[in-house]
Amino acid sequence: MAFLRQMPLFRPFWPLRRASIEGLRFTLPETDRGDLQDLALTDRVRNAFETDPPNPTEIQVLRALLENPGATALELSRACGWIGTTWQVYLATMCRRRRDLFWPGEAAAAETGIEITAIAEYDAVSSRFRLHDDLDDFFRRMVA
Repeated sequence: MAFLRQMPLFRPFWPLRRASIEGLRFTLPETDRGDLQDLALTDRVRNAFETDPPNPTEIQVLRALLENPGATALELSRACGWIGTTWQVYLATMCRRRRDLFWPGEAAAAETGIEITAIAEYDAVSSRFRLHDDLDDFFRRMVA
């Protein structure tokens, strides 16, 4: 069995995946972050999606949330044709990519796992998601 470890097929792939995921994160130069800190969070979210428009998967995530307000992650995943809580993973990834734009200069806020709250309200009791009301029109235009 030792020969299997020498074959390229059996090398661990996770270090490569981590590097490729980190490369997807959108960051701003330090000089541009100061201007964003003065904006309200909803304005920073709008700016983030105008600066870094959503890809087709992210559009699907946003469309599911727009069309199913107050749904659980399972229901939103089903609306996308996915299983489990895949929708929530994609939402978190989408927000994590833009966290430097949502919270410029506030690394602590971005590291606590609250990236999703920039876009959606989450009710921990019922496990339901709802898009922030003041972002609804913006995202409807974006995914149309």
